[in-house]
Amino acid sequence: WNQVFAFEDLDLSVGEYESELVLLQAFNANLLLSNELIGQFSFSLSKVRNQPAPHRHQVYRRWLVLTNPDRPLEEQGYLRASVTVLGPGDVPPSHERQEELAISNGP
Repeated sequence: WNQVFAFEDLDLSVGEYESELVLLQAFNANLLLSNELIGQFSFSLSKVRNQPAPHRHQVYRRWLVLTNPDRPLEEQGYLRASVTVLGPGDVPPSHERQEELAISNGP
């Protein structure tokens, strides 16, 4: 919960940005059995880095649909995530307080 992932100063080629993935997974914590995958969502680093302004280089507090690889057409749940991907010289976006409040109170 409440995690922000930031990949900073990634000195990668265009092809590497396209091929490398961010994989977000949610598991059901089970004390008796091994943790069971609820669902996952993945996207390339380039998808994050090429986001338009005002969230350049960032997927910001976005609801992502989780699916289970065994049942890819069924939605398993949602995960709200922020991921930032910064190359050398990239500046992370800043967020105004009003924007934070609007996003927090949104759907």
